[in-house]
Amino acid sequence: MHERQWEDLISQALEHIPQIVEDFLYEFNEIGLYGDSGIPDSEIRSTAFEVLSLLLRATTSVQEQAQLKVHAESFGHRRARQGVDLPLLVDAIHLDFKIIWNYLKRIASDESMPVLIEHVEKLNYVITEYAFYVRASFQREEARTAQDFRIINSRYLDRLFSSDSLGERGLTEISHILEIEESTQCEVVVFHPSIADEAHSALEKATASGRIFCQSFGTSYAAFWQTGDAEIETHILDVERFPGIRFETVVGLSEVRRAVRSSSVVFSSYGRPKKLEPITNVMWAVARKALTSVYGRRIEEITAYTNELRSNDDPILATVDAYLKTGSIKQTAQLSFCHRNTVINRIKQFTTQSGLDITVPKHAALAIVALSSHD
Repeated sequence: MHERQWEDLISQALEHIPQIVEDFLYEFNEIGLYGDSGIPDSEIRSTAFEVLSLLLRATTSVQEQAQLKVHAESFGHRRARQGVDLPLLVDAIHLDFKIIWNYLKRIASDESMPVLIEHVEKLNYVITEYAFYVRASFQREEARTAQDFRIINSRYLDRLFSSDSLGERGLTEISHILEIEESTQCEVVVFHPSIADEAHSALEKATASGRIFCQSFGTSYAAFWQTGDAEIETHILDVERFPGIRFETVVGLSEVRRAVRSSSVVFSSYGRPKKLEPITNVMWAVARKALTSVYGRRIEEITAYTNELRSNDDPILATVDAYLKTGSIKQTAQLSFCHRNTVINRIKQFTTQSGLDITVPKHAALAIVALSSHD
């Protein structure tokens, strides 16, 4: 309703931007928002012209709304470098609302007042969104200057991992802050609670660079970074001996969140890994725990048999493990350094003793579940 009348009011305001800028500068100087920042009056004036014009246009144009983030990031970076206090900067942005709203009330007729009331929320939303992006870019520039992103990222990472009710908008906000797009491929590691403090210390320097994101989750310690970052991978090599799990190539923050939040279930099912294990090596323990109530006795019998093979260092176990990983007699023979007939005979022996024919998919799955227990 009243969209055409609102657009007419905004058009009138845009025609009188110089006057609106003067109104802004008068109150800005009266309050003394930037203090002795040393920013030239000419820059404050030109910036006020840009920002006030953009905010007005963004209330009627989706295309202009898309420009809010771009302009806000540039503005926030610049003011951080100029040494403006962040609270004063945000106050200056919120002053825009007061100035614009007062001017619209002055030019609106009595008949137009319902139009203003109907659109006040839209104006407030546009300015609040602009202030959000300015604040985020300001904080990131401060962190970049100090070469330490830990403080700025910590609050958002804690929200990403720990919040039980993180909606789509919240996830989008965090994505903007961390500069992780929905299609970004990431690597995720979660360290076991027993090593969380050591992992934090080991990755502290890397975290300060802003290229790897690290945060406690419960009593564990999680880290993720963009796939293909060779420098970060060298830091991960240094902690490969730490017990934990690695989720390789997850896409976007929503998947990062799921991976980290699932780690407590994995640790509960698998126990403490001996080193940083790929999730594919430990996920069967989760299935084992879930299926124990149904196949408990069967799994225990198979596990007892495989433990006996393990204690005797029987080659049957290594052959079975290789086959379960490859699904190929030929590849298993190559990995086991033996003839294919030897592989076939060992698999037959395993079938006889365990009752599982691992060449049959459903039997192979149960064998993998049974073998997921570890010392």
